[in-house]
Amino acid sequence: RIAEYHQCLLVLGLKPEASLKEIKTAYRSLVKYIHPDRLKENQGLASDRFIELTQAYDRAIELRRLTGLEEA
Repeated sequence: RIAEYHQCLLVLGLKPEASLKEIKTAYRSLVKYIHPDRLKENQGLASDRFIELTQAYDRAIELRRLTGLEEA
């Protein structure tokens, strides 16, 4: 699970020791930039990347809870 968690963080451009706040900030920043409505000329690629980022973020948060890395 830890290896999968680290892979999710890599997709988001983060280091393995990233805090929950850093994960949320990076995700929001990336999806704001790559959102398909914003990049109309490359909507297909933007949509695929948006989905990839969202899945990585959701899985990272889930794995953080499962592995006990959840911050108080």
